[in-house]
Amino acid sequence: MTGEGRAFSAGFDRAELGGAPVRGSKPTPDLGAEMAEAIRTMRALTVASIQGPCVGGGLVLALACDLRVLADDAWCSLPEAELGLPLAWSGVPLLVRTVGASRAIDLILTCRRVRAEEALRLGLADRVVPAVDLAAEVRALAAGLAERDPEVVRTTKAQVAAAAEDLVASTGAAAGTEHLTDALRRILRSLDRGDRRRPRIG
Repeated sequence: MTGEGRAFSAGFDRAELGGAPVRGSKPTPDLGAEMAEAIRTMRALTVASIQGPCVGGGLVLALACDLRVLADDAWCSLPEAELGLPLAWSGVPLLVRTVGASRAIDLILTCRRVRAEEALRLGLADRVVPAVDLAAEVRALAAGLAERDPEVVRTTKAQVAAAAEDLVASTGAAAGTEHLTDALRRILRSLDRGDRRRPRIG
């Protein structure tokens, strides 16, 4: 899985929270949660090929993949807290599984950018390669994985997924969908009241 152009995912447009396209509409965070769950539970192995920014929900989708390969000029961030939004789409449990509890708190609440080499140290990335070689490296990785016995691949993925779920559950309250829905409703109510200050957004 990769993004088109210079970014894997630059995140959503902040202006959408304060503009006409959102006013009067209902929050629909379930769609993102379903997308992340679909990626996470695929029988096939998934590899995120990450170039440029990997932001917010885009990082959650990358975490839902089995492997993540970053270009050396890539960076990741989770800006939700700056926007007054909790991290959802099972992003918290996926992040805790990947980097540990205290590092998850750091990344979620500081909203800081994590460059590729630090992402590798933290475990957000499995490999970092020169940007010009990213596509070729990911193709070579995928080709090598495709040579493994399909049943062994499926069994291994299922075993790892079960162990990860036993360590940190990714469903229920931990998924964060209800928290995100509540936060979006508060923001929309504020906009409907004509509050131009848009508190805690941007």
